[in-house]
Amino acid sequence: MNFLYRRLSGYILIVILSMTLNVATAQKQWSLNECVSLALENNLQMVAVENNLELAEINLRQSQHARYPSLSGSVNLNNSFGRTVDPTTNSFINQSFLSNGLSLNSGVLLFNGFRINNTISQSRLNALASKKDINQLERDITLNVATAFLNVIFAKENITINENQLEQSIAQRELMQKMIRVGNSPENAIFDLDAQVAQNEQNLVTARNNLELANLTLRQLIRLDPAIPFDIQVPDIEVEKEEYSLLSIEELTENAFRNQPSLEASKLRINVAEKGEKIAEAGFYPTLSAGGSLITNFSNRFQQPSGNYFDTLIKQEIIFNGQPVFIESKQQIPIFESIPYFNQLNNNFSYGVGLNLSIPIYSNYSVRAAKSRAVVTTNNAKNNYEILKDNIKVTVAQSYAEAKAAKSRFEAAEKTFQAQSNVYNNALKRFETGNLNSYDLVRFKTLYETAQTNVLIAKYDLFFRYKVLDFYLGKPIVIK
Repeated sequence: MNFLYRRLSGYILIVILSMTLNVATAQKQWSLNECVSLALENNLQMVAVENNLELAEINLRQSQHARYPSLSGSVNLNNSFGRTVDPTTNSFINQSFLSNGLSLNSGVLLFNGFRINNTISQSRLNALASKKDINQLERDITLNVATAFLNVIFAKENITINENQLEQSIAQRELMQKMIRVGNSPENAIFDLDAQVAQNEQNLVTARNNLELANLTLRQLIRLDPAIPFDIQVPDIEVEKEEYSLLSIEELTENAFRNQPSLEASKLRINVAEKGEKIAEAGFYPTLSAGGSLITNFSNRFQQPSGNYFDTLIKQEIIFNGQPVFIESKQQIPIFESIPYFNQLNNNFSYGVGLNLSIPIYSNYSVRAAKSRAVVTTNNAKNNYEILKDNIKVTVAQSYAEAKAAKSRFEAAEKTFQAQSNVYNNALKRFETGNLNSYDLVRFKTLYETAQTNVLIAKYDLFFRYKVLDFYLGKPIVIK
């Protein structure tokens, strides 16, 4: 019984360990969308352009708040010695005293040549341009990731082809070995097939190395931790040969102009520069502003009559009949008392409002220089826009020509592969019946394998060219 229990426990442990290993070695397969999402999340350029957008939005909020009145407060505390003006009485005293002043000041700009309105418009346009920069970078990253993703798919399919070619070569070598054993072929006939197997093994090693490099490139683009296992979902790649055959280069170019965020951002920056001209022109206009202030003070030397008096005798000397005579009189002297802090603040409260008009007469050419610089900036923005349009026009034309050429190459490669496949299949049948030597079989097989590889290359090249056209037409980059 114990023996059976131990055997059963051992089997259960083995099953659990096997399940654990399967879970541990299970590898997530990443789709294109997941790779693109991770690349957008981790890309450092994306962080930079998002920071630029945040700065633009901060500038916009600041320019909008320039319309509102400003408000500031101040508090001062002074301990004065010697002959000094008491701020509560505005008279000189020759005593040390402690004073405290409180004030509120506010100002609002009423007119400054529409500088505020134009600055708000300029900041809003800058924010929109920054958003377009983000959209363009998202598309650039998506295209780069899709290209790397496509290279991985190509490398995987190339490995499959090379594995099949190696299996065929090994099967042909085994067949030759059987023919040698039965005396239908000389022993040296195996050499050509040995060389073919070795060549196929070398090609397979190269294909696997290329897959490692393609995986590394994609992993670097999405900035995936090297410790995380990585593999992709391999979709079926189907190429529509006639996808862009009905569109002319003019239609493609116009569509590209309408769908490139970078071009929209460049156009917005022309408007930004034009607003800069108007902001510079504001320096020629007068500036009108209004302001107001609330002020109060406290002094520990400031006193007031308490309402109580004390009596005192005052002697006064007069001349009577040529003789000095002293007369005494009783007078009441008021008693003063300190005024409480908050009472002083309330009693000393004052306020005022005013207008200020500043008229520019001569500013040492600074305003005209600012206007001239703004005009040059606008001209540069317009020139950059035209340069970008020309680059897109040239790139679209080049991409369209490359797509047409890739389509022709793919069609030609398919025809060549079909022809070489027929030749190779016929040669294989002749070899199996002993009517073709191994040297000629290897030669036909090499031509067949070359044609097969060329079809694969041409297929993915055409697929990639179509994705580039999709990119310039503003279409989503998908691989399905």
